[in-house]
Amino acid sequence: MNLQDRVERILIQMVEGEWGDVTGPDFYILRTEDYLTDADVVIPLQWMLCTKHVSQARQAIRRMVRDVRQALDGVEALLDTIDAAEAEATATGHSNWAPLLAILKAPFPLERPEVCDPSFLPCLVVMLRDVLFDGSWETHNRWIEEQGGDEQRAQNLPINRSLQQFEETYGVNLTDLLFSERDKAEHEAMREEYRRQGWKPPRSQEGEDTGSIR
Repeated sequence: MNLQDRVERILIQMVEGEWGDVTGPDFYILRTEDYLTDADVVIPLQWMLCTKHVSQARQAIRRMVRDVRQALDGVEALLDTIDAAEAEATATGHSNWAPLLAILKAPFPLERPEVCDPSFLPCLVVMLRDVLFDGSWETHNRWIEEQGGDEQRAQNLPINRSLQQFEETYGVNLTDLLFSERDKAEHEAMREEYRRQGWKPPRSQEGEDTGSIR
């Protein structure tokens, strides 16, 4: 795609209202006078900005340009953060930490999914810890060791211990990192429902740090 095409695509987004308010007569001109019926030809917006007297639209588009530039800078900063997170995770010997590091060190508050993302394994593992084991890795791990099957001990324990080490290394509770307040409330409701149904997590050993949900 050449520069002309890139500029035109961005202008189309702007004139269609994807980057801000497009009310007013100038934008009406840009949206309604961009087609030659007899020739069946669309007039490019970049051409119309030069040939139409649409100063109000031009000023509005300038403001949109600033927003677009800020967004592009944000995308680039996020990509840099992800690259750095992958490098740091590899250096620590925990390549699976890369997504968590990217979220933790994002250059701006990330937009979260509306609900817990079930496709991201740490979300499921931490939710299970919070709902069934009072937010305690030690309690969850002991349950797996004492009551889990061979597959759980072989697969789940290493995942749990890796996530536990991540929390300890970076001083973060993954509940806060991964879940919205809505998620936390739903998990608490699930936790209470399991209690009503008779589920009781293993009792913590004396003096053990349970890592309770905050």
